[in-house]
Amino acid sequence: MVCEKATYSYSKVREACSLVKSLHMTCAKKLEHFPNAVEFKDVSEKCFELTGCILFDYEWAYPVQRYFKSAYDCKRFTCKELDGLAHDALRYLQNELNGILSMMASGEVNTED
Repeated sequence: MVCEKATYSYSKVREACSLVKSLHMTCAKKLEHFPNAVEFKDVSEKCFELTGCILFDYEWAYPVQRYFKSAYDCKRFTCKELDGLAHDALRYLQNELNGILSMMASGEVNTED
């Protein structure tokens, strides 16, 4: 059984990178974390649409999902804990995009444009 390589577009991966760079990490108040978490979820879903990589799907992106659920129930967490979860979610998105870019550079996946 032969598996085909994944195919990624440089322009779409760069667009996903710029979306991730626009995310805010910390908030001054706990209540500011929920809109921030919604933005993380939206960026994660947009990265999934751009790349087609299942690891960006909200159901698979556990750190993003955990941050969203924690920010929704923010009374159980301190602002510092929510900042840490936001940092973990951001790091997850950055690591996945860096992984795709390094696979594109090494030829492990097919590339377009």
